Amino acid sequence: MELVAVEANGRRHELAAGLVWHPLQGTGADAAREVLAFARDAGADLKLLRGEEAPHVGLARRSDGARAGQVSAAAVIADALAQEGYRSVLAALRLPENGNRFLYLATRDQVILADGDTVGAETEIRDRVTEDCGYGGWDCVLCPVDWGLPAAQERSFESFFSPEVLKNSRPWQLRELRINVARAVLIASTLVGLAVAGTWGWRSHQERRQLAQAQALQEQQQVQRAHDARNRRPAAPPAPPWPLMPRPAAFAQACTEALARTGTVAGNWKLDGATCEAGQLTVRWTKGSDAAWVSHLRAVRPQAVVAEDGLSALVSTPAAAPVTTDHPEALSDLQPLRLRYADLASRYGMAVRIEPVPLPRAAAPLPGQAAAPPPPPLPWSETTVQATVSFDPVQAARLLDAPGLRLRRLVFAFGKDGIPRYEFTGVHYVRP
Repeated sequence: MELVAVEANGRRHELAAGLVWHPLQGTGADAAREVLAFARDAGADLKLLRGEEAPHVGLARRSDGARAGQVSAAAVIADALAQEGYRSVLAALRLPENGNRFLYLATRDQVILADGDTVGAETEIRDRVTEDCGYGGWDCVLCPVDWGLPAAQERSFESFFSPEVLKNSRPWQLRELRINVARAVLIASTLVGLAVAGTWGWRSHQERRQLAQAQALQEQQQVQRAHDARNRRPAAPPAPPWPLMPRPAAFAQACTEALARTGTVAGNWKLDGATCEAGQLTVRWTKGSDAAWVSHLRAVRPQAVVAEDGLSALVSTPAAAPVTTDHPEALSDLQPLRLRYADLASRYGMAVRIEPVPLPRAAAPLPGQAAAPPPPPLPWSETTVQATVSFDPVQAARLLDAPGLRLRRLVFAFGKDGIPRYEFTGVHYVRP
């Protein structure tokens, strides 16, 4: 992090540049817990919450010179450009008092990316802006015109910090992070005390009888397990499932090619979306008006299956993806993958959610029967992955691709604004 000084209203103002930003998935108390978790991992003391459509938080440390009340330079600039209609911005602004230092700012859909608030030397920032500009999708590119980037504009850092902005800078000021530890300890102590008092009397009354029953049951189970062990054949290790499934890019390619072959037009019926899973693509249409006749739909799409109420129809077509086993995959641990997905979400504007799949519970034994021994643990674990993007799904699948990731479903959704949205669902096999 770096402090930048500007003069306004007859006084010197310190701006904080180089915050670490994280997208927030939850709301309310869930979002507060996310902020505390990110702050604990980063050792941060100060925060700035930003964004209504896509909330995210910027974090800073006192040890780096930050303090409460300082204004986030990136947040001010991003909000100013958003008011001008720019949602995805790539900017390099020369800092005052040190002409060789630049602020690098990158936003996607008004969200400041995780590494999109950085200060560096001119050569470093110029190389980074040039590389990121090649990805495309920027509404506005700001940098010195002598860098030679097409469609780039040049603006000064100071132009975003007028006296009026700095006088009313409360929305962009860093705030303290506080955790009410005393209250949490008091509640936990009270609950523990009540639990102990309520169970003490019952436990002393039942202890002897339960001890005798437990010993008898334990002896019976030991005899049963010894008998089962003598007669049990060693089970063959299960085959891993992911080598028999297509890689993410191949899956997305097969789905998009199937959609291109099928097409999305069905007369004057309205496209409702498409779903690709289990080697099949299904395109859906709905009746958008009284003039959308079933006979018209059947004339354009004779293979369409019309719902009984006549208000919707669908067409299905094969979308099988090839499976390759040429390259063995070494599974990773879950924690590094969490960090990688968080980086992809912030860097490319994805919405990513991952959840470990709970292990199946063993069936309870019948009365009088010994509990069956648990099955041997699998050499892998499963984690559900859900990702939503608004750019080319094949490119998104290539970015998501990692050893052990398999996509099972791709939904092509089309909003009222006509902008397509692609929703992936899959499983990431990881080390247990």
